[in-house]
Amino acid sequence: MSIEDLVVSKLSAGRDKDFEDIQQETIINSIKWDKLEELIELAIEGKISDYDAKELNDFYNDYKKRYKK
Repeated sequence: MSIEDLVVSKLSAGRDKDFEDIQQETIINSIKWDKLEELIELAIEGKISDYDAKELNDFYNDYKKRYKK
């Protein structure tokens, strides 16, 4: 499992503990943002409901805004 897979999984779960896990500097500094973007798009497409897709998109956009350098 790649760092990007881990981030997608944690953002999809949406729990506070999962968000804490992916705020670690070692995680953030290891992310290949292009790869993460592709995986997020695939995960959003695979969501069953529009609500779940929007929630993941919102979580990702907030994460990217805070941590992408």
